[in-house]
Amino acid sequence: MSQSFYEYNSSKEYLARLIATENISVVRSATFSTASFDPKARTMHMPIWRTSEEVYDLLTVHEMAHALYTPAQGWHTAVEKDPNLKSYLNIIEDARIERMIKRRFAGAGNTFRDGYARLMEDDFFGFKKHKIDINKASLIDRINCYYKIGSLIHVPFKDEERHWLTEIDQAETWEDVERIARKLYAYAKEQAQTNELEEQMQVEVGSKQQRGDAEEMEAPDDLENDSDDGRDASVDGITSLTDREYRERMDGLENNAAQKGGPVDSFITIGKIDTKDWVIPVKKTRSVVDTAFGAVTAELTVKTNEMISQQTPVINNMVKEFEAKKRATSFARNQYAKSGRLDMKKLAKYQLAEDIFRRNIIEHKGKNHSMVMIVDWSGSMCNQIVDTVIQTINLAMFCRKVGIPFSVQIFANAIPDFSTGKPASTTEQNTYSVHNRVTMYEMLSSETNSTEFKRDMANFYGLALWQARNDWGHNADDRPFDYDKINLTNDIRTFHLNGTPLNAALFITAEYVQQFRAKHKSEVTNVVVLTDGESGSNLCDNWRSNQTHYFDPKTGITYRSDRNGRNWETHFMYDLIRDRNQGRVNIIGYFIASPREALLTARQWSADWSTKLKNGFTVIHKSPTFRADRFFIVSNKNIVVNDEWSFDDDKYTFDEESIVPNDPTTHKKVVKDRSVIVKDLKKSFKDHMGSKRDSRVVVAKFIEDIAAKII
Repeated sequence: MSQSFYEYNSSKEYLARLIATENISVVRSATFSTASFDPKARTMHMPIWRTSEEVYDLLTVHEMAHALYTPAQGWHTAVEKDPNLKSYLNIIEDARIERMIKRRFAGAGNTFRDGYARLMEDDFFGFKKHKIDINKASLIDRINCYYKIGSLIHVPFKDEERHWLTEIDQAETWEDVERIARKLYAYAKEQAQTNELEEQMQVEVGSKQQRGDAEEMEAPDDLENDSDDGRDASVDGITSLTDREYRERMDGLENNAAQKGGPVDSFITIGKIDTKDWVIPVKKTRSVVDTAFGAVTAELTVKTNEMISQQTPVINNMVKEFEAKKRATSFARNQYAKSGRLDMKKLAKYQLAEDIFRRNIIEHKGKNHSMVMIVDWSGSMCNQIVDTVIQTINLAMFCRKVGIPFSVQIFANAIPDFSTGKPASTTEQNTYSVHNRVTMYEMLSSETNSTEFKRDMANFYGLALWQARNDWGHNADDRPFDYDKINLTNDIRTFHLNGTPLNAALFITAEYVQQFRAKHKSEVTNVVVLTDGESGSNLCDNWRSNQTHYFDPKTGITYRSDRNGRNWETHFMYDLIRDRNQGRVNIIGYFIASPREALLTARQWSADWSTKLKNGFTVIHKSPTFRADRFFIVSNKNIVVNDEWSFDDDKYTFDEESIVPNDPTTHKKVVKDRSVIVKDLKKSFKDHMGSKRDSRVVVAKFIEDIAAKII
């Protein structure tokens, strides 16, 4: 299976960070023609190459060696003072940092050997192009080849030249490199001047000599060849031709690779957003809904209290189950250690047991969790909006009872007049931002008091009832309250069910979760997404059909679009949420659909056409085809809330001795022992509670999925 766009781009970036042993920024751009590292800004610049794995690894490790060992100030100062030193500094510094990275990571030696072998095959050092004879190359060229490809070819040195290799091998600091480079550069110039004087003297001597026999004066074959083979390698005896050719080929590597693999179409920067422009806080949401529902508050409160009374026993049961799992997991993580002091109760067993010391319990405390839930408020949710909202309220009530900070938001495809959020113009082609109409209304929050929370639940439930029954043609007689009394302001109209701007909402959530985690000092945030459909695109038109690279300045990560991936933008947003929060998120999704649609979606997202829905749902874990940590495909028939349960009055009769059920076949009373009856009742209640949990798939599966983590 091919790598996803996330894994394709991230693998080398993770390699770079691991080698650098710090969270450096890795910038990948089609505008970069070669790899480079800015030591001062701690940023690695990597072009978008279509090259071999060996070369990519070579350049990554090489640039990370610069990140670790090359200082910023000394490099630029030295180059600015004498530009002619650049090749010497390049070659000697490359030799130093590659030796040091090999010392630190033993496997780097193989990476350099394989990478340089591939570059040599492609004539990156100009041997074929300039007909270079390594035996006749200049000293600096031979030094360059010795340290880069010396394991592949034999590089000769005269006895009087080998001390330069010793000095380079002993260089440990940038100051050593600069000192050696200056000495070697001066030596090369001196040798060049000496050679030039010798040539001039030979010319003068030759001009004074009388013309001899033509055959005697004819130059030998080997001297004639000296002007062709190896001559370019020396040039003036100072410049490194191999380094110059290597740098030029690296500059053109992107163009050469693009001709083979196709051009990179576009490079987009992920823009900044202010969540205050897009997320309407719960206090403002409450004000808008209260204004609209003011005349039906009493009716709505009654309906909400009925709903809550039905849900409370289930939530209490979930809390007990959660606490039990939490204690069990916490106990399992405890460790026992000897205290070093004798346990007097065990002392009598000293001849039979070695363990006679007191033990200390080392309790490993769990991580502090929080939760952000976002609910799809689109038109296709009309048939399950009420049940989805009830289950979301259940989650919020659960979090409130166990003390987990939370925020519940809906994403609507409209923007109220009071909002400061404005979609980015389609003319802003080089920045990924919020390009769709979207508003994130915070419906429930752990920061509200008890009275406010009850009011917010009533508003949330009332909006769901209104949208499910009013906007989609239900009869007036079927309405839970009088919709004609609703004050239809422009603001409340933005709560109408409309489109599905999921990707834009997730983009906002990536920034919001960062702030939410910091505010509540939570180590891990659970991002719960409830939706029933694929998102509308948040892309500009010219990004749709091309392969595009998206760079996030906040993390230094670049993402590559997948032309063939139907849901790649949603996957991209999940990755952005995860990366901007350093992986300290659990992304849990619930896709709600009809049984047939749910089955098709499960097969598509799991890439397994044999997938079947079990008990109305299936679970897809993080994979190359779907990037959420866990995603539940849920049949909408399986989220219907059904709290009706009672013993049939005619099924049991009571007397002083026993409880006697009627036998429907004989119409006779069968007397059972009281213990048997109690056992039957317990089984019936247990089955009933199981059915109540199964009818709330979102809540039940969430408890099972998250209980072991929130400790």
